[in-house]
Amino acid sequence: MRKAFLLLAVVALAIPVMAAQIVAVDTGPLQFAGNHGSASASRDCIDYTVYDNTVNGPTAVFSQNPGAYIADELVLDMTQAPPGYNILSDLSFSVYNSSTATATLGVTSMEISIADANWSYVWDYVFSMDLGLPPGYYETIDLTGLCSLGIVLPDDIIIGLQVYGAAGTLPGQVVMNPPTIGSSTNDFYLDNTVATPPGTVNGWRWFGSTGPVANFYWGVSVCPEPTSLLLIAGGLLLRRRR
Repeated sequence: MRKAFLLLAVVALAIPVMAAQIVAVDTGPLQFAGNHGSASASRDCIDYTVYDNTVNGPTAVFSQNPGAYIADELVLDMTQAPPGYNILSDLSFSVYNSSTATATLGVTSMEISIADANWSYVWDYVFSMDLGLPPGYYETIDLTGLCSLGIVLPDDIIIGLQVYGAAGTLPGQVVMNPPTIGSSTNDFYLDNTVATPPGTVNGWRWFGSTGPVANFYWGVSVCPEPTSLLLIAGGLLLRRRR
């Protein structure tokens, strides 16, 4: 999480969507390159989906120079999970290489950051994989087996993605709407001052009243906290003894 703009972000969070500046979505052909393999361990617990915006779309795509920070605020529906299930288990998201890019998005470093609604740090994760995305293609990526990290999720999160592509690439994300589980407002956070080369935008944005709803492809699942897991295991043991 970029600490340099946290104070600005807190102020921006209180600004209504209509006050956010308009940015344009990408134009041109869009093709799907498939679902990428997991970047982490295999599934390690029973989990429940508390946010799902992976079904309705894509409605648009949005990209920036490599390293730009693109974030969306997600309201998780914790009623989808039993009590005590609040540990991050799985994440699904998309990576897009703009149709106006001149190079394939190959071996790529990515960074995911999660904060609460007040921009207080929750989790930051950096990993690399070979995407092999030509211009105009996107992929979906699943991170699984995250339960063992013990990342406690609040009900309201700001989740951001940075894709550090090589020169000539324009990484971004797929826009979807509406979510089937959870909710998200019609805005997103963009900081391209950290991109290469850098831009001048740092704040909340949307795609305008005639554009698509500014919700990005994200899926979030949770598993039980360790105490709940022990109680569940204890309950199963008692049942077996009976």
